[in-house]
Amino acid sequence: MPAAGEDPQLDAQSRVPLLVGLSVAFVAVSTVAVLLRLFTRYAVVRAPGTDDLTIAVAQFLSIGVSITTILQAKYALGRHVWVTNQTDQLKQLKAFFAGMLVYNLAQILTKLSFLFQYRRIFQDERTRRACLWLLMLLTAWGVAQEILVGFSCVPVSMFIPGHRAMCINSLVVWYLTSIMNIVTDFVVFMVPMPAIKNLQLQRKQKILVTSVFCLGFL
Repeated sequence: MPAAGEDPQLDAQSRVPLLVGLSVAFVAVSTVAVLLRLFTRYAVVRAPGTDDLTIAVAQFLSIGVSITTILQAKYALGRHVWVTNQTDQLKQLKAFFAGMLVYNLAQILTKLSFLFQYRRIFQDERTRRACLWLLMLLTAWGVAQEILVGFSCVPVSMFIPGHRAMCINSLVVWYLTSIMNIVTDFVVFMVPMPAIKNLQLQRKQKILVTSVFCLGFL
């Protein structure tokens, strides 16, 4: 590994502006979208639901994820490791740890919001029952995930690479949570498809409705 000062041009390389820019841009767009939704549901149609509340909380948490990402970029993330010091690296790891917990909770609440919305829109018993089971499953998994990630190292101060005497294998935890999150994404996305297929709509209208749900999944 190079040492600081050996190659000033290499030392100066940084992805911090990109990290900060993406964090701000994406959370700004999603915040505007959620605010427009809440305005429509509360002020226009005057029919707010549980799905609106959960997506609002999820959006608030997503702002927290962006903040922790920016804090990571402030200290060490996005720069070569040899130009950062141990104190800043530790601060970055603390922000990373907080970001993981907030992110996991935010993405679970987002999926719960989708399921609450499905139960509001679709009245057929099959879809509503599937949503209910998934709501219970995802709630249980969300709690388990927070505990698993939050206490993967005890004490929490042991969450430092190279000091794993009291840590479970974090790589296994990350693979497990990533796999579960991806699988449940697809499952939640597929839930309303049978109900949409059975809607009494013209083919063009049915394709448009399906496209709307596909856009949300994307």
